[in-house]
Amino acid sequence: MKFSPAIQRLYNLIRTLTWIQKRDFKKYAKFWGVGKKDAQRYVRLFNAIQYFIRKNGKQEDLTDFLLLKKGFGNKPGDVSDLCKYLYEKILESMRTTPDGAVRYNRLNALMQDIAFLYNKNLFSECQSLITKGLEITRVLDNPSYELELYLWKARLNAWQISSVIEYNEWLLIQDDLLARQRAIVECEVLAREMKNLNRRTAPISVALKDHLEQLYADFEAGDIEKLSLRAKIGAYSALAEYYFYLNKHENAEDQIQGETTSEEKALQFRENVIRLFSENKQYADEEQLRFTAELDVYVNQCLVMNRPVQFINLESGWDKENSELIMYRNVAYQTMQYHLLNNEFLKAKLFFERENIAAGLEKHQHRIVENRLLAIRFTIGQIYYALDDFDHASDWFVKVAYMNSEVRPDVVLPCKVLEAICLWERKVYEHTQTRPIPKLRRNLKRAGMLDAFVKDILDAVELVFRHPTGLKKTNLAERLEKLKNDRDGNKSRTYYYLIIVWLRARLHRTSINKEILKFEPS
Repeated sequence: MKFSPAIQRLYNLIRTLTWIQKRDFKKYAKFWGVGKKDAQRYVRLFNAIQYFIRKNGKQEDLTDFLLLKKGFGNKPGDVSDLCKYLYEKILESMRTTPDGAVRYNRLNALMQDIAFLYNKNLFSECQSLITKGLEITRVLDNPSYELELYLWKARLNAWQISSVIEYNEWLLIQDDLLARQRAIVECEVLAREMKNLNRRTAPISVALKDHLEQLYADFEAGDIEKLSLRAKIGAYSALAEYYFYLNKHENAEDQIQGETTSEEKALQFRENVIRLFSENKQYADEEQLRFTAELDVYVNQCLVMNRPVQFINLESGWDKENSELIMYRNVAYQTMQYHLLNNEFLKAKLFFERENIAAGLEKHQHRIVENRLLAIRFTIGQIYYALDDFDHASDWFVKVAYMNSEVRPDVVLPCKVLEAICLWERKVYEHTQTRPIPKLRRNLKRAGMLDAFVKDILDAVELVFRHPTGLKKTNLAERLEKLKNDRDGNKSRTYYYLIIVWLRARLHRTSINKEILKFEPS
């Protein structure tokens, strides 16, 4: 049955919530009558959709699924009305129990309160909230909000503006805010355009190059430092992306002796971005997603340029908790990824154990977004797996295998198979060698996750479990060729290569380490 827009919106919203946000919604629900029959129905609806998503149900089947459940109505329109109301209540809970972005949530609440108080003619209370709001907008460097607050201020003071001079002063404030907003948008658009060019490796236009060369001239003249915080971050990001682009496309002979290279300039501008975040910690707290992305790019670039000392010094200037979070969420993850990409498995393991990453993740897991936490755990599992250390690899793959599959199904599902492989290698299935695969096959079939490719993967793994010796006499070689062909070019099947290299290692009686070195990921 086709989704109604209300059901579609609710499905998409619940699918993207972190477990902390889901927990916050359940807490919030207690304050709007969770003990009452009607209120309980909305909580049950939330749980039903969450269960449906976890089981990887198809979107078009959700309406039928909810109609089969008792208490959500007898026709699609009844379900749609319930979903519309629940959607609004979830958004409301995110405003009152926010997962981060405390100041933005406070600012949005102030805007609503100002409008309410103004319409009640409570002007002095309104003025007090405007003053608080302006303090927050200056921390966030958000001229669009600031302009809105000044408009409210103008409404309050309209009857007090008694001269053209006062009116012109108010217009100057507006012009300044609009100019700041234009500078922010211009710099951020340049940064995004250069980032897209680097991803596509597309040629740069003459107009864009001229614009960025002018931006560099502004930097040399000291004009960028005169911009507002958000505009400066955008400008330095744009220049970092620009010189990263030039470094990829320029010839070594074009570089003038003794001149700062494009690679070094790219890193310097990225350092300026990190400096601005570290000098404005309240802004960094509110813009966590962007700050995390900038940190990842910076750390990765330091590793490529063999300058680890620079990102190790990131902890200076941050309090202990935030320094540790940066270490485990960004530095550790990017460092382990870097070693894996360069097939430096032992270096990755030594780094992981020397820095005691396991304990750090345990301590800070609730402050790391679920997607990143999953990626870190999977990376650690890969390290031990590549070293044929199935004992430790299974410990990390099992953590991923039982995380919410809707977060990263392309990683969670292969980890379910990798968990079975590791346990089999550890002789856990010595007397019941084929049991885990049929069980996994049944579970995946019930969840609608057993497509033809996954079935072929499970069949090949089960073949090895049944015939640990004498695989040359089976058709495993032909199966492997088909699996590789079916996987190549399919992004959602990327991480199945870890299973394929194990199958190869078993077939050729060699190590996973050696097979990974021969493998060419798609």
